[in-house]
Amino acid sequence: MDTLTIYRNDTPTLKFTCTWKDTAEAIDLSAATLTLKCKTEDFATTIFTKADASFDKANAASGLVEVTLAAADTATAYQHAIAELEAYFSATVRRLTLCRFWLKIVEDIA
Repeated sequence: MDTLTIYRNDTPTLKFTCTWKDTAEAIDLSAATLTLKCKTEDFATTIFTKADASFDKANAASGLVEVTLAAADTATAYQHAIAELEAYFSATVRRLTLCRFWLKIVEDIA
């Protein structure tokens, strides 16, 4: 799994390009309900959750979505957190885990 490192209290925009693994074609996310969840490594504590309304889905039909984290989402430093982007398609009652990645929220030493 990849690791994304960000600074505490930072507000980065995360950009996701979602494609089918077997064909590399874009996944049309325009009708999907998206959720980005981040929890501690042991899954005991939720660090933040971003609901569908938080996503920029202007290019979702091409598999491209963005979400901006708030300072409150990154307020606490974590060395090992796990994040997961999920899409739910109600028309087919299908839930896809689009990606998982490690998230490190670190102190800015400046």
